[in-house]
Amino acid sequence: CFSEKIGEHFFNISPSSFFQVNTQGAGVMASLVKQALALQGEETVLDLFAGVGLFSLVLSDGSVRITAVESDPVSAGDARRNTRCMSGISVVTGEVRSVLASRKNGADAVVADPPRKGCGREIVRIISAMNPKRIAVVSCDPATLARDTRLFIQEGFRLSFVQPLDLFPQTYHIETVSLFRRD
Repeated sequence: CFSEKIGEHFFNISPSSFFQVNTQGAGVMASLVKQALALQGEETVLDLFAGVGLFSLVLSDGSVRITAVESDPVSAGDARRNTRCMSGISVVTGEVRSVLASRKNGADAVVADPPRKGCGREIVRIISAMNPKRIAVVSCDPATLARDTRLFIQEGFRLSFVQPLDLFPQTYHIETVSLFRRD
């Protein structure tokens, strides 16, 4: 394991776990997600494709109830270790689609940081059926973000915020934080 510090939080990361290589940029990205979701406390939040718990830890304030969902058992284990001292965070190991399909409760807010293939139609529909007020999507692929944006709009959300981030200077890669709202 190695450790990274993002803001005031330390993250233990196993060698096979995914984590942004540009830690300064990851901190900016996490701050943008927190700002976009504008949690007031007492909300229920889903952190999908949670990795080692970056967004869960940054969003947690003790009054927010967060369920982090991660399919990779090693990354999910890292997320459990990284969030163990914070109340209100639970980590579920499993495929996002399966965990969401079996979930009976809705969510007030969702953060999704899917792999390059994006969320896709089925996950967008399941998220939308949970009736969150706000969804923050972190995307590393403009094409899948465009597709998922269309899908969220078809489900009655509106795109209210988009911020591209150059976490990989001197390359064509770009990360984007987008906020979808349903008023």
